Amino acid sequence: MNNLYIYILFFLILFSSCSGNLERIPPVHIQENQPDMSITDLKTKYNTSLQLKAKVIAPLVNNFEKKDNPYSEFPQGVEVYFYDEDFVLTSSLIADYAIYYKKQKLWKASGNVVITNSKGATVRTQELYGNESTNEIYSMKFTELTEEDGNIINAKNGFDSNIDFHPFALKNVDGTIVSKADSTKN
Repeated sequence: MNNLYIYILFFLILFSSCSGNLERIPPVHIQENQPDMSITDLKTKYNTSLQLKAKVIAPLVNNFEKKDNPYSEFPQGVEVYFYDEDFVLTSSLIADYAIYYKKQKLWKASGNVVITNSKGATVRTQELYGNESTNEIYSMKFTELTEEDGNIINAKNGFDSNIDFHPFALKNVDGTIVSKADSTKN
């Protein structure tokens, strides 16, 4: 019975020495805008049926998969190179920022967007959308088109086209166009 008193006394001393002011462990906070995955120095190729379609280069990609509308963000810019069935470069896109909405298959590029096609025509704008489902690209912002022959056309309200820039529809245009027919007259 003496041993029972010793055990009870031991447990009473043990529990009475514990304080009710336990140090609380700080909760782990997950930021709402925290990406599910980040990739640095991305260099990847997009293929379909063993055919190279595009090459994407970006210093940083943040993927947000657990959102209602999942997306990938390219906060430090992106370079995209498009190829035809013969692996020939058909066009390229460079932008300071881009975002890709996966469900809609919609790209939005912004900040010093430059698109160049294989013939040497260049489009410069501050905002560009690309729809993968329809293979269309468009902008509603001021756009400068420099054609292969050096003609510059400004579209105050953007443009519509496909990824190969043909056909190409400019909205509310102005600029200087030198006609080759005019320069050959005597």
